[in-house]
Amino acid sequence: MKFLNPSEKKVVERLVEKKGEALQSEVSREEGMTKLKTHRAVRNLEAKGIVKRYLHGKTYRIVLSKDVKELLLE
Repeated sequence: MKFLNPSEKKVVERLVEKKGEALQSEVSREEGMTKLKTHRAVRNLEAKGIVKRYLHGKTYRIVLSKDVKELLLE
């Protein structure tokens, strides 16, 4: 997790708390996070292959990728 910036770490920590899946709008309500910070962090994590985004109404459902989920949740 040392290779992640603080915003990316918060997103991954929230996903781990929620068993690998959360709404982007939930994550943006975390302390110290904004919609823009969350969007950038999720976009960066998606580019690194750590998460995947799926459209969910007006927000996104963020899911840990299978490989990362196996490492962090087992």
